[in-house]
Amino acid sequence: MEKQPKTIGEILIENGVLTKDQLIAALKIQKKEGGLIGEILIRDGFVNKDDIINALIKQCDYLYFPKERPVELLKKKFWIIVTSLFLTFFSLLFFEYIPFAKAIDRKLYRALLKTEYYLVQPPAAINDILLVTIDDKTLSAMPYRWPYPRSDFIKVIENLRMNRPRVIALDFAFFGKSNAADDASLINTLNFENEIILPSIINEQGELDFSNMLSANVTNSGIITKIQDSDGAIRRCLTYLVSADKDKASQGFLPWEIQILRRIKNIDLKSFSSTDSTFRFKNSLGEEWIVPVEADTKSFLIHFRAYTRDFPRISFYQVLTGNFDANLVKNKIVMVGTFSPILQDLEYTAIGWLPGLTVNANAFLTLYTHNFLKNAPKYAEYAISLLGIIFGAFFITWLSPFRTKILIFSEILLFFLLSFILLLYGYIWNYAVFPLAVALFPILSKKFIYFLRK
Repeated sequence: MEKQPKTIGEILIENGVLTKDQLIAALKIQKKEGGLIGEILIRDGFVNKDDIINALIKQCDYLYFPKERPVELLKKKFWIIVTSLFLTFFSLLFFEYIPFAKAIDRKLYRALLKTEYYLVQPPAAINDILLVTIDDKTLSAMPYRWPYPRSDFIKVIENLRMNRPRVIALDFAFFGKSNAADDASLINTLNFENEIILPSIINEQGELDFSNMLSANVTNSGIITKIQDSDGAIRRCLTYLVSADKDKASQGFLPWEIQILRRIKNIDLKSFSSTDSTFRFKNSLGEEWIVPVEADTKSFLIHFRAYTRDFPRISFYQVLTGNFDANLVKNKIVMVGTFSPILQDLEYTAIGWLPGLTVNANAFLTLYTHNFLKNAPKYAEYAISLLGIIFGAFFITWLSPFRTKILIFSEILLFFLLSFILLLYGYIWNYAVFPLAVALFPILSKKFIYFLRK
């Protein structure tokens, strides 16, 4: 016996836009006054024109296949699932070449990092770091404009050293006029017992630039230049850079953060080794760092765990005048840098705009705590995406639209919950394909199969 096509009223109820009581009321009006049920429902405000059009389109599907056998229906559903899987697999393979998907992935990655920040406290090791900031307070209190005389930096470094920090790392270049005597005094201060780490940069020509370092000892410097992604955001930090100078082809330059780590952890340079996916080193105590890196740039993802407000900090002016608590400095990793928007030292990062010193402090904190981010295995990423699309295609071919929406939304929520748990364990993956695939591909596949059948 052939299955009877559903009525407009039944489809409207199935679509969740009409209740049974409303349909009964409309049928009573139709019996009394005559006319089309659709016109009555619109006239009395139960539904709108779009609801009727959608119901008619759906009714056409039922009417078109009234004699379709169960086997043929199963074939149609099977091909919807297969087509959805193909689209998902294609998206996973060519994800890097789909700009809007990459943009969505980065936004979701940012949202997960921010969620981690609000739900999980920054690591306790953040208290080992002290930021000394040339901030708005310093700029307003100083009797002269930036850049400051060399004698001020000498005084700040001496006031810090008197309180025995583990290391002092400077995150700015020495600009401005000075005389030879001041430069000589500053150089002597900077080179004292290798306690001070200086910044070096990669200039616009892609070359290492030591012109503003004021130190004859290159081993005391580290690269502060960060890698920007195509959207201009900083997400990665270098692990090393080999010199392009043919006379120094075997000489490698370390980033600022690893130079600091090297000093406080007594890391042996001879222990450095690398592969396409890792950069390894260890210290004399046997503590080993296995840093997951990108093959092309030898850079690692900065695990942003803190904003500026989370780091212990004091102003440059307080240190200059000696008006600070000595216990804040004792045995701390002291990072000194500019911190005011007036000095234009702001960087766009994976979690928003941050001062350059905060970016570098997060990069160091990632290394210091071994809190690295690495890609989850591809097979896991593929498996979860393909499994999700199978369920999504099943829902859209066997269940009502209302139930389908609820279940697909639940699928996407579960995916983000799983993604967040993986992030807590140091794993990231593709955040865009799964929700896009589950929400769109079954619908596109169903329309495509129906189009071919007609």
